[in-house]
Amino acid sequence: MLHSWLSWAVAGLGLAAMHGCAEAQSDDTDVDPGSETEATVGTDDSGATDGDTGDTDGDTPMLAWEPCPLSTHGSGDEADCAVVEVPRDWDDPAGETIELFVKRIAGSGPKTRQVWLLSGGPGQSSAPFEDTVVRPLRELSPASDIYILDHRGVGRSTRLGCPDHEVPGVDAIEPGEWPACIDHLEATWGDGLADFNTTQAARDVGALIAWTRAPDQDVHVYGVSYGSYWAQRYMQLFPEQPTSVTLDSLCQAGLCSLDQFDPWVDRVGRKFMQACAADDFCAGKLGGDPLAAMGAFLDGLDEGACGGLAEAGITRTMAKQLFGAFLAALETRPLIPALVYRGNRCEAGDVAVFHNLLAVLTAAPDLDSAPPDVLLSSQVLGNHIAISEMMSLELPPLAQALETQEQAYFWGGDVASEYALYEQWPRYPRDEYVGEYPSVAFPMLMMNGTLDPQTPIEFADEIAPHYAKPGQTFVAVPDAPHGIVVRTPTVTAPHTPCGLSMFAAFVEDPLAPVDTSCLSDIVPLDFHGDPATAAALLGTTDAWEDGAPSTSPGPILIGDELEVVRRRFQRARQRPPNAP
Repeated sequence: MLHSWLSWAVAGLGLAAMHGCAEAQSDDTDVDPGSETEATVGTDDSGATDGDTGDTDGDTPMLAWEPCPLSTHGSGDEADCAVVEVPRDWDDPAGETIELFVKRIAGSGPKTRQVWLLSGGPGQSSAPFEDTVVRPLRELSPASDIYILDHRGVGRSTRLGCPDHEVPGVDAIEPGEWPACIDHLEATWGDGLADFNTTQAARDVGALIAWTRAPDQDVHVYGVSYGSYWAQRYMQLFPEQPTSVTLDSLCQAGLCSLDQFDPWVDRVGRKFMQACAADDFCAGKLGGDPLAAMGAFLDGLDEGACGGLAEAGITRTMAKQLFGAFLAALETRPLIPALVYRGNRCEAGDVAVFHNLLAVLTAAPDLDSAPPDVLLSSQVLGNHIAISEMMSLELPPLAQALETQEQAYFWGGDVASEYALYEQWPRYPRDEYVGEYPSVAFPMLMMNGTLDPQTPIEFADEIAPHYAKPGQTFVAVPDAPHGIVVRTPTVTAPHTPCGLSMFAAFVEDPLAPVDTSCLSDIVPLDFHGDPATAAALLGTTDAWEDGAPSTSPGPILIGDELEVVRRRFQRARQRPPNAP
């Protein structure tokens, strides 16, 4: 639930290691005034003028840009970075301020549009966009000025954190440390802690656009996952400001209730195993009923049916967490039925595969190889927003939630510790915007995968009808997981995902019908597993059998993506000793 959802969100699109571009960090990290990316409010050289700032008040600063690397881990000066002070509370513009980090990648030729990318989480920085979205989008939409920013409370903006209880990128805050962390937050911020919320963050976006927008420049806003929730809040506050909006992997309060996150992971996981049942290869391996085979595997772990797995310390809880972590990625989800098959068979080679997998996934983190968002993200901000405005108004009884956890085949968190954290958290009151939809007429593109375990297609089926005016289009992407712009590789152009193609074309001409022809070219759902991925995690090139490698057109899990999977699993494993 809370911990598992946040660990998935923080790891979801982060594919780069962090070096280079210095960070303007947090309430507990000083900014180096000599950093090449540190900037102060001053005179902007972009020609921007005042624009629609909605209900923001106060002075209108211009951003002073300094050259910086496009990639946080890179070098060079392909981008411009700035740090600007904004009111902590937009209703008190003369009060305390916080810092926002913004990065701009200037387009070529006439400045026809701005494209703003809003990241997920809550608690994720903008760093994952740099290589996965910004670089290819710059090629597909060269005239666009692309902007990314770190949400207030995250990364190089003023960051919410507990320095005595967390090591960003290494350890999540453990259950027993949260009371002291909460004391630190309340002592540091007092009532100001409530200003780290989605509405204030949406007002940040509106003000930044107004301060940077050139005359007659179009504005496109893209949000993924929590970023789609953030974008909708922005649309409520600034309905006349954007020219067009894209929502990727749709989320809205009342649907993205994080106390229901793991139950939805289990539902989507079971749908994935049903797809295995419809596949001749996968069903043939698992006796025609993959869910029954998975149930037998989990029951066997309880009963010690495979001594080698028991010796390795593999438990029912660990297996469910492993399945939950693997379900999130195209590269790892084919390994789920293969592990069920090997676990039930329990031959020497199968046991060796599980030993290798645990050795890989439990290896000590290496900060030098950490994707940048792992270091910049904030579990504290994620919990703060999730608990305050993205939970069910009335939680199910704890006993009921524990029973749901026990019966699940896919899981990631721990119900008991998460309920305790909910009771401890200094929640801010929900404002009038939470759970409401904006009424907007500009063009919109909405995309969601039908096998998305984080924002299931059922959420999109509820959200999309609220945006049904001319030019507002919803696209369901068959079998796709979370993050359509990134996670929809195609057969003929594997480095240009289908979702990215649709998004870039929509940015270029939001009034044109959305071209969905690439959907037929998406790499099909495949259960063999890529040999390189299997080798990296299982120690064998064949996910299912010891011997000759299988062949698959699927994506390959290498490098930083392996580190993302490792961290997702390690977060899920941080459980109190007596948790169910």
